[in-house]
Amino acid sequence: MREQLASEFASRSVLQDLEGLPVLLDFNGTTGLPVPSTDVRLLRDDGTEAADGEAGEVCVKGPQVMCGYWNKPAENAAAFTSDGYFRTGDAGVIAMRRAT
Repeated sequence: MREQLASEFASRSVLQDLEGLPVLLDFNGTTGLPVPSTDVRLLRDDGTEAADGEAGEVCVKGPQVMCGYWNKPAENAAAFTSDGYFRTGDAGVIAMRRAT
């Protein structure tokens, strides 16, 4: 069975070797628009909001985003902004205040 699956997969697949990391490309796509009722902000290292087209840390807030860690105030202080946005640790760019 394994050999049959491997053969079937190999006959329908193309293996490509790409040089370089996707982050090195000029543009490698978008994650799209946030789901309704979700607010996304990008913050600079100093905590101020990044301008359109400027990279920053992706921070999210909404009903589906956790409120915090149970009984862990130090972790909450590090993971959330003072106004409740979760700091994902991911970098992003917002173009025209729409897609990340």
